[in-house]
Amino acid sequence: MILDFFREVPNPTKSVQMFTPLYFFLITLLILSIIILVKYAKKIKESKYEEFIRYIIFIIMFTAEFYFIFFSWIKGEWSFPLHLCGLCVIMTLILLITKSYNVFETVFFIGISGGIVAFIIPDNGGYGFDNIRFYAFFFNRLLIILVPLYFKIGYDFVIRKDTLIKTSLFVIIAWLINFAINTFLRSLTTLKANYMFTHELPKSLVGFFPEFPWYIFIFGMITFLMFLSIYLATGEKVPFAKKIESNQ
Repeated sequence: MILDFFREVPNPTKSVQMFTPLYFFLITLLILSIIILVKYAKKIKESKYEEFIRYIIFIIMFTAEFYFIFFSWIKGEWSFPLHLCGLCVIMTLILLITKSYNVFETVFFIGISGGIVAFIIPDNGGYGFDNIRFYAFFFNRLLIILVPLYFKIGYDFVIRKDTLIKTSLFVIIAWLINFAINTFLRSLTTLKANYMFTHELPKSLVGFFPEFPWYIFIFGMITFLMFLSIYLATGEKVPFAKKIESNQ
């Protein structure tokens, strides 16, 4: 039983399917987590255990991401954290240690939007709640939402108009780099590299969106609208705000 929990065998019958009780449980968990964080972020920041809590979260996120990558390699699946959520996990880890405002600017938009999409359209490779990869996936997707929110509220970090622009440019550049990487890998091996879905739709969305290249423009528009919605809900209504010191 314990070994089965760590077994690298997908079980689609137990994975999260949209509009099932498990799906609604995860959505409820997400909403409650955000409400609790908003209420207690200031108290956590003022707590003498704040640094300890940040390092514990760092260890959890790092372990979960390392587990994903390491066991994918063991199975012969060359996996790298090049999807937006993977990049966001790395930036969130850096943010937890450095408290850098420059890192926060980017991870705030990408983490919240990417994490929410991961909960609304769950695609964790077919692993069910009886497998550790289920928990590793959803814990990390939850934390890339909560950690930036915590820094926004607890540290009073400011969201600016130029933050929205810089993050949008970051996503475009990351997409172009991944397009080049995927094209290169596909030319050398039979591996259908598809980081950031530059070449193909994810399987869970086939039938809901048009094929390449039209879905790319739709994804781009949806991403920008999500960034804009997050900015309108949380951002400063000034073009440039004073610099926030990362060590506050």
